[in-house]
Amino acid sequence: MICFYIVGGSNNNIDPRFISHFSIFYISSPSRESLFRIFSTILQNHVITFSIEIQEIIPNIIKYTLQIYEDILRLFVPTPTKFYYIFSLRDPSRIIQSLLQTAPERFNTIKRFLRIWLHECIRIFSDRFNDIKDNELFNTIVQNIIDNNSLLKSHRNYLFRKPILFPDYRTILQNDEAKIYEALQDYHAIKSIFDEIILKYKDKYGYIDIVFPLLKEGSYAEMS
Repeated sequence: MICFYIVGGSNNNIDPRFISHFSIFYISSPSRESLFRIFSTILQNHVITFSIEIQEIIPNIIKYTLQIYEDILRLFVPTPTKFYYIFSLRDPSRIIQSLLQTAPERFNTIKRFLRIWLHECIRIFSDRFNDIKDNELFNTIVQNIIDNNSLLKSHRNYLFRKPILFPDYRTILQNDEAKIYEALQDYHAIKSIFDEIILKYKDKYGYIDIVFPLLKEGSYAEMS
């Protein structure tokens, strides 16, 4: 079984003689309505223990996620120099999957849940861009969606407050503990968690030299 991507950009045509040795099946992408139903069902089942206000915004979150995904497919196409600009349904799926790591006791307000959603959009999509103009274009896409929605716009300052940090590795040494996202204020808080993990690791497995790179404000791109 072989899977081929759409020809274009850095994807070349396949020799017809080679293709003739296979049975060919064309599978179209699910419709927007189907994707909306699939992702909504998954996320709605997760937030059933969250507040009513968060449950009510799930359809909008799915709508915004699909809108960002469609804009990225349209504006960011693979080229010989950017051959890795290949986006698929795996990307919005990863956003929804990450939102499943939220817990009601830590994300009990609309603005907190929206901020973790924005964080995932940045990590899944924007982190792949290595061009300043592409990052700016992505920022414009997200900002337009937020500015055109009254609910999102009312929390705009909170959503874009820097840095946007949601780690899930506080319990990394506890195999029986689920990974849960938590909001951190700055990089110093992350360093404190790293220091705590190192101490626990040394107590459990003995002395070992572990060196982490110095975490500085703005060490990776954030949205403006």
